[in-house]
Amino acid sequence: MSGSPGATGPTADLLLVLHPERPLVLDAVPTVADDAQYPDWGDLLAAAAALCTDGAWPYGPVRVTAAGRVSVAVARSERVADGAAWVPAPSSGLPGPVRDAVRAVLDEDAGHAAVDARRVPWMRRGWWDEATSWVDDVLAAAGRAPRTAALRPVVVGSISAVAEVTTATGVLWLKAVPGYFAREPALVPALADARARGTTGGTPPPQVPHVLASRDDGPAGARMLTTDAGPVPDDVLPGERERLGAGLARLQVATAPHLAGLRDRGRLDDRSPEGLAAGLARVVEDGAGLGMLDADERARLRAVVRPWQDRLRALGSSGLPPVLVHGDYHPWNVARRPGWADGEEVAIDWTDAAHGVVGLDLVPVAGMRADPAGRVPVVEAYARALAEGFGRPGADVAAAVDAALPAAWVVQALAYETICASSEPMVRWEHERGQPTALRGLLAAGV
Repeated sequence: MSGSPGATGPTADLLLVLHPERPLVLDAVPTVADDAQYPDWGDLLAAAAALCTDGAWPYGPVRVTAAGRVSVAVARSERVADGAAWVPAPSSGLPGPVRDAVRAVLDEDAGHAAVDARRVPWMRRGWWDEATSWVDDVLAAAGRAPRTAALRPVVVGSISAVAEVTTATGVLWLKAVPGYFAREPALVPALADARARGTTGGTPPPQVPHVLASRDDGPAGARMLTTDAGPVPDDVLPGERERLGAGLARLQVATAPHLAGLRDRGRLDDRSPEGLAAGLARVVEDGAGLGMLDADERARLRAVVRPWQDRLRALGSSGLPPVLVHGDYHPWNVARRPGWADGEEVAIDWTDAAHGVVGLDLVPVAGMRADPAGRVPVVEAYARALAEGFGRPGADVAAAVDAALPAAWVVQALAYETICASSEPMVRWEHERGQPTALRGLLAAGV
């Protein structure tokens, strides 16, 4: 913006707004620096809209520097507010690391520097316009009410993009995922069908989103348009984790007879006992997060690989059937309205879905990352629901669940390995601490 402050403080974040067609920018826009892991795209796009009359779309990865983050947006048109003007480059005076990041953005956008082939589609020019057209086509083909506003990006990260779609008859949601998570749009409808066929009475299991349309773009990823699943509360009320754990167990019981079909249609990850044993060996040898562990921790991991592999393989001897594994089942991946009843909650975000043994989702749902000791009521509620659903003695099921608890850390380590190994280096900061945390959790569990 012509006339805006040219310099930012040593910890200031920056929004860079690019011209929709030509190699021009609005002068660098300082934004609020905070401790949040991700910049708030609502705030960023509001800041851009104050300068770009027709608004802007997210663009490119957030670049993290020692002097602040650089977020990037592309104006939807060249019209600007009074006092703003397009310029060849931001004014001088930016801190060195920020200046270098801005120059890297401009070089990539002008074609002077290569863009990493792993960059997700929604961080490239034109994707949001194309996605808008796709949504409009889907709504028209389904005979549904058209949009009444532009898509509102809510989440824009390296592993997904989520946007609110406002129509005259209600809110819909667009979600896009990269190629390594492309199972979700195909899995969710199959899971809804399996859940319906498996519900025979008693307390129903959690619901899943209703998919209106989806598209698989191959290595580039996939997308889906869903109805609104309801709110995801910021706070977890007393007793909710126990209820969520029991609900997960009921969903696993209901879908267990249909697991083979889900595995094929949903391209589920392999979290079987043998798959976990092989995956642990790979991670301990060459995991993406090993560099964040100290030498003693790495040595301890190498020393316990064999005993842990034996324990993991033994999980297959419980006599319980294989089950569907969500992969990241925590309270913020479950939509639920105030005063919700069991069976009304909606399990969302199935990108990490897998097939495996019982108990592998208990690290996130029981809050074991933050409070390992607080897991007991959640684990007990989960085991009770499994025992009731499978018609097995409670003591046998509880023993199988307890034996599998440490394996939940392995599941987490493997999930972060996939993310970090498949992402361009620039965005790995988003998730790089996940695998070291999981491996430390496994070490703390003992052998």
